[in-house]
Amino acid sequence: MNTIGERLTDLLEVKGIKAPELAKKIGVSKGTIYNIINGKTLPKQDTLSNIAKELNTTIDYLIFGTREYKDTLEKQLLETFRQLNYDNKIEIVGETTKLLTKQKLEKSR
Repeated sequence: MNTIGERLTDLLEVKGIKAPELAKKIGVSKGTIYNIINGKTLPKQDTLSNIAKELNTTIDYLIFGTREYKDTLEKQLLETFRQLNYDNKIEIVGETTKLLTKQKLEKSR
């Protein structure tokens, strides 16, 4: 992912939030969010800050792709995962894939 728009799209998907919902939460038009996603505009500083806060990430991640884990649950999961042996990691990946599929099916209803 090389652009702010690509990272924003990824975060929205991971967090299960639609662009219009994010726009409403941070007080901008949905067109503003879509323009950022499509690379037509760069976000203003306050918009960027509000996006980062709402999506529990950092401005650095949105702009540069550097990742600082603000979400302590995500950090804990990553640290625990790294301690597992290969077979257990494969099992975890399989289970999380099942959960993601279930979540997507529930959303589509």
